[in-house]
Amino acid sequence: MPLPNPNRNEVSLELGSRKFLARASFNFISQLEEYFNIPLTQVVYERLPTGQLYGKDLLVIFAAGIEAAKQEYSEDDLKDAIDEAGVEASIYEAIKLIMAAFKGPQTNTGKKKN
Repeated sequence: MPLPNPNRNEVSLELGSRKFLARASFNFISQLEEYFNIPLTQVVYERLPTGQLYGKDLLVIFAAGIEAAKQEYSEDDLKDAIDEAGVEASIYEAIKLIMAAFKGPQTNTGKKKN
């Protein structure tokens, strides 16, 4: 797996013993909004804090991020990784990926910090 590039909103997902490169791109956001049929902000502020996620939701979130990073995966491998990681760790990784969409790319502005 290549190292994540924060300038491209990429994160490393750790699901059990497996690692995946994922990216919070515009297409990632669009796929999630279409799947959940609500804005991504509602997913973050209403669904995630209450744990209202199904197994299929985790699969869709991870698949959208991995596809956005142009990485190969199989649905069966991703399901096995979610099983291995467990629900709590999988939700944490999903939150990490979704929050990368809000954080934006980490770029060097050229300004010196005091």
